[in-house]
Amino acid sequence: MTKPTLLIIGAGASGLLAARELTSFYEITILEANDRIGGRIFSLSHESEIIEAGAEFVHGNLPITLTLLKEAGIKPVKISGKMFRHEQEKFSAVTEMTDGWDDLLQKMEEVEKDMTMQELLMKSFSSPRYEALRRQVVKYLAGFDLADVARASVQGTLKEWQAEEQDNYRVRGGYQSLINYFHEKLKAEGVRVNTNTAVQKVRWEPGSVTLTTTTGAAFMASKVLVTVPISMLQFGKTSLQFEPKLPFETEIANDIGFGAVIKLVLKFKTPFWQTNAVFILSDEVFPTWWTQLPSKNPLMTGWVGGPAAAALSHLDDEELVTKGLSSLATLYNIDIAELHQQLEWAKVFNWQKTSYVNGGYSYAMIGTRAAQTSFSTPIEDTIFFAGEALYNGGHPGTVEAAFFTALEAAQHFKKNRGEI
Repeated sequence: MTKPTLLIIGAGASGLLAARELTSFYEITILEANDRIGGRIFSLSHESEIIEAGAEFVHGNLPITLTLLKEAGIKPVKISGKMFRHEQEKFSAVTEMTDGWDDLLQKMEEVEKDMTMQELLMKSFSSPRYEALRRQVVKYLAGFDLADVARASVQGTLKEWQAEEQDNYRVRGGYQSLINYFHEKLKAEGVRVNTNTAVQKVRWEPGSVTLTTTTGAAFMASKVLVTVPISMLQFGKTSLQFEPKLPFETEIANDIGFGAVIKLVLKFKTPFWQTNAVFILSDEVFPTWWTQLPSKNPLMTGWVGGPAAAALSHLDDEELVTKGLSSLATLYNIDIAELHQQLEWAKVFNWQKTSYVNGGYSYAMIGTRAAQTSFSTPIEDTIFFAGEALYNGGHPGTVEAAFFTALEAAQHFKKNRGEI
């Protein structure tokens, strides 16, 4: 019996896992706009080093990600070491959150009608006593969630913070090794993955879709799964046009937060930081750094997220490297000329300049849940959406979130075929 046809837009974590789940039921073709697969997973080799340009950590004992790594025979590496904060020209080990953090969590739990984190801070934590707490919240939202405090949802943020775990892992050989595992499995099943194939228009009617690319090529199938970053559907700059329009306004994509991020990887001749340091936090231009522990490799990764990253995103790579070195020079009281001499190479990953991504990952705003519900509901059993921005659990903005929505979409496909 001939299998029905399915087109998947996007060869990132969601698209590849969904294809793996559905290859027994559909004839699948994947269309990827960029010249590589993996999306915001991007591991590359440079002078024998594995560099994670995008996703790097498994934040917690995440069931889908760890199960898939085990299936692929890839062992996660547990991270050990300490977190340090630099304040008032000195380092201190981070052992607890800022005074008032428990009060903040309690107030967040009491919020019945959602509001922004900034509104909550102004309502309940505006006194001078909480000045340090307010700074901590703003930095944490920007650094970890890529979120703007003026837009981030209290209820969405609380769900994430309550789900946080202490354990963190890296993926041995890089996250790309898991992507490559999926790709090999799909090739063995006859799934075609076409890179450099940017879809511009989706013409559809129930049971039929025709995708037209920027080069004018056309692909036809009975169904389509759209797994592009939510940024590609936002602020009137959508790279996808639907004809006829979807039963909901695609402008609701604007109700899902999508943050900016710049990642800087520096290789030095010798380490000059604390031997037991994993993360270093500060108020510098590049406020967050991490080492390669448990590896002693003298790589230092700088990270700036949220509104601060958006403000820096127009700079060229050389300017960003200079700002990163200046941040480290201040933190460790080293002359920047000496750091330049110690530097062997630098890699900059300014995700705002990455075509068909234009940012980092999503975060929850006031209207996010309603928008996620609209996009996650199959349209006439013909158009489906998946991707980390549509995830409503406790681990948003992660590879786990992307995998979860892929499995959720696959369930819709199987249910409609009577397979479950």
